[in-house]
Amino acid sequence: MARFTFSLESVLSLRIREEQQCQRDVAASQRRLADIESQLRDVARESALSTEQIRAHLRGVSPDPSALATHARYDQFLSKQCNDLHTQILAARAMLDEAKASLQSAISQRKSLEKLRERQHEQWLAAQHKHERRTHDDLAARI
Repeated sequence: MARFTFSLESVLSLRIREEQQCQRDVAASQRRLADIESQLRDVARESALSTEQIRAHLRGVSPDPSALATHARYDQFLSKQCNDLHTQILAARAMLDEAKASLQSAISQRKSLEKLRERQHEQWLAAQHKHERRTHDDLAARI
């Protein structure tokens, strides 16, 4: 019996590999975003800890001007880090959105080829059944 062969099987395989690559890109983008958000949480935690330490220092003995100046500079540094991380988060989210859009496109392309393969397979099956009916009719006519 004849076997069905899809003429665009190699293209379908390529589309599947492209979809898998897009899935890996989305995962990498999600990991990058999670890493940046984790860094932001760490910096926020460090800022809160530093502020609490300077408050405790101010409650105790008389304030040391150099300690206050050092804290102010450190707080500015942490604030700049937070701003930089916010900018990186925006860029990472944009990359994630782009990766998701690419993935959706790849899924759509793969599905359209799979539908085409299904339709061609159904047409091939119908042709096979038609051929078998004709063969059976010919055999019945000979008998």
